[in-house]
Amino acid sequence: MKSHYRSVPDASLRRGAVSAMVIVVMVVLSLVVLSQVRRVLAERRHTRDELQHLQTMRLCDAGLLLAERSLRTDQAWTGTDWQVPVGAIDETNSGRVIISVDSNGLVTVIASYPSNSNRPCQVTRTKRFPQ
Repeated sequence: MKSHYRSVPDASLRRGAVSAMVIVVMVVLSLVVLSQVRRVLAERRHTRDELQHLQTMRLCDAGLLLAERSLRTDQAWTGTDWQVPVGAIDETNSGRVIISVDSNGLVTVIASYPSNSNRPCQVTRTKRFPQ
């Protein structure tokens, strides 16, 4: 009978040790999953920012094309504030392109996208078109 009493505490100690190991493994796995989720979210944010920057550059290029065509038809054209509405590029974002022509014929284009965001991307380009 003595051995029976001795085996009961040994079994409960083993169960306690297994429970502690399971908790440690779960904590480690949770940390690994958390790390991967953070990495994926950071990559997603970076990709979104890259796409917005690319779109802003394209809007700026479109602004330069608009300025070139407008100056060909009207030498007195001084620019415009082009509001790109929500849905023209993306379902939820709008853009803005400000085109100005100074007295020397230097065209400045400032494109912002998404302009309805707290952190819009902005690209500025200047170009002189032959007259």
